[in-house]
Amino acid sequence: GADEKGVSESIKNILQPSGLLASYPRKAQFSAAILDGELGQLRNAAVYFSSIFLGIAALIELVMLGRMVKIQRLQIGTMKAIGYGSFQIMLHYTEYALAIGILGLLLGIFPGILFSASLSKLYASYFNLPEIIGGVNLQAIFYSIVLTLGVSAVAGLAASRGVLGVRPAESMRPVSPGKAGKVFLEKWALVWEKIDLSWKMCLRSVNRNRFRTAVTVLGVMFATGLLVLALFMNDTYTYMLNTFFTRDQLYDYFV
Repeated sequence: GADEKGVSESIKNILQPSGLLASYPRKAQFSAAILDGELGQLRNAAVYFSSIFLGIAALIELVMLGRMVKIQRLQIGTMKAIGYGSFQIMLHYTEYALAIGILGLLLGIFPGILFSASLSKLYASYFNLPEIIGGVNLQAIFYSIVLTLGVSAVAGLAASRGVLGVRPAESMRPVSPGKAGKVFLEKWALVWEKIDLSWKMCLRSVNRNRFRTAVTVLGVMFATGLLVLALFMNDTYTYMLNTFFTRDQLYDYFV
């Protein structure tokens, strides 16, 4: 960029006969500070929301592929019996996660480019910027591809770890239920006896599959948080505008 001090000194020399009270750099200007703050908020929101959605997607893939490996134990045992290695089978299941990631990339990149062009025009109109600021950010697209495929690959490999413990002879038998202690409500016999049988089965399933339960709770928690955040922002803007124009700024003309 330009040399800030050099430009400032040149301006001082040129305006020396007329007089120069002060010179302010770009970062000290109010309009530039507002624009920088808005761009910083967009950058933080992009990192925040992308991290949340990628994390939730990775957990969903982890649970789904882990469940698929348990269901297909017989096929995995047969493949091992005829000579396939554990890594080959793990790679096969990892390809499911990579396929989902590639599909998500295709469905996200092109609408993202169109939406970014519209958003750039909106900011150019609001902040009085040149209309040529829009364009395709190849660096952002590259980062999104690397992150999405990386998260998908890690989730697929982590979910397919169960392949390592499958033996051809043991794969003929179904998976034995996991060990789980009593539900904490069972300690109170009067409360436990009043619960319906269907709810008892649900509570015991939750206690037996704690990781799956934690992933589900985490997904619902973030989904609810995003919904509340969106409604909160809408209510905040409505309250701010009503307060500004109906309570604070009550004049008809301002001179």
